Amino acid sequence: MNDVTRFLQGMGLQPVDQGFLDSEFIMGQCVRTSQFTLVYRQEKERLLLCDFSSSGADGQAVAALLALLRRVARGVPALRHIDAMILAAPNDPELDRARRRLADLMLAEGARPIRLDDEVWLRYRCA
Repeated sequence: MNDVTRFLQGMGLQPVDQGFLDSEFIMGQCVRTSQFTLVYRQEKERLLLCDFSSSGADGQAVAALLALLRRVARGVPALRHIDAMILAAPNDPELDRARRRLADLMLAEGARPIRLDDEVWLRYRCA
């Protein structure tokens, strides 16, 4: 079990393994709250945000996710970075707005665009 999963369990959340496209290949862990679903993977000192979606239309999912990420960044000493490639969702306007808002807020909180594997990612440095 990785450090992030252990930390989330300590908060009372229940991460479960998440297969890639419902296959048996485990791409990370999935945590569901009343406001959002997050799929993540820890790779040593990096937390990769693999997927994010809102669970409701109240507009609070992004704020709730960022609050969680702040706690994880402070509470998991092994982490140095949180990396996210924020993909557009042109076929789902609500999801697309939430992801754009997440990118805007991550940038406002100090995330920086970086190039990884020939793609642009947002990198948030942990304290």
